[in-house]
Amino acid sequence: SGQPSINMAVFKSKEAKLINDVRKSKDYNRIYRKAQSEIAVPLIYKGEALGTLNTESQRLGAYSELDIRTLRVFADIAAIAIKVAQSMEEKNRDLRRKNFLLERKNTGLKALTEIGQQLTENNLSNKEQNLAIIQKQASQIMDTNNMYIALYEPEHDRVHFELAYLDGKKVDIDSEPGWEPRSGGLGRTEWIIRNKKPILTYTKAEAEEWYREPDTKDY
Repeated sequence: SGQPSINMAVFKSKEAKLINDVRKSKDYNRIYRKAQSEIAVPLIYKGEALGTLNTESQRLGAYSELDIRTLRVFADIAAIAIKVAQSMEEKNRDLRRKNFLLERKNTGLKALTEIGQQLTENNLSNKEQNLAIIQKQASQIMDTNNMYIALYEPEHDRVHFELAYLDGKKVDIDSEPGWEPRSGGLGRTEWIIRNKKPILTYTKAEAEEWYREPDTKDY
């Protein structure tokens, strides 16, 4: 927008512009090097400028006021076509998103049903198998390559890490350092347990900012 350009001038003013000799115009930005003369008209839909329709000639003085009026007709048709296409694209995006969310919901319900069936078949007696079932079914709904399941022992304020995956590989929590039970911990796991609230962060920066908030700066 800071460079001399007939298209930007036309877009901002919403008025057509004819240049009979581009060498004498301060509004000309030489993209097409062979151009000698040029017309640009705004693409306007309901008072909104969408862009410009531009045509250039290798001849000096190639265009007239009649050409401007003719190009305006094409510009009006193009503006309508563009808005219709944009509207259809937006509707299609919304439809794809709705279908995606519906598919996610159906997949989630199916996974929950299978969890219930498998846990029942397992008689809820084997904790390790039950947690493995949960991890497997959750992996059908979302990325579980890095996840863990922790259980809380309230009488001792102690957390036990029962199942963990890093980069898609199961962690040997009995031998890997950092996964041993901890008491009175100041980690996110303890914060979630104590506050009974989930944590959702979209970026690493958001995750780091969480530790600088007043009620979590000691974590």
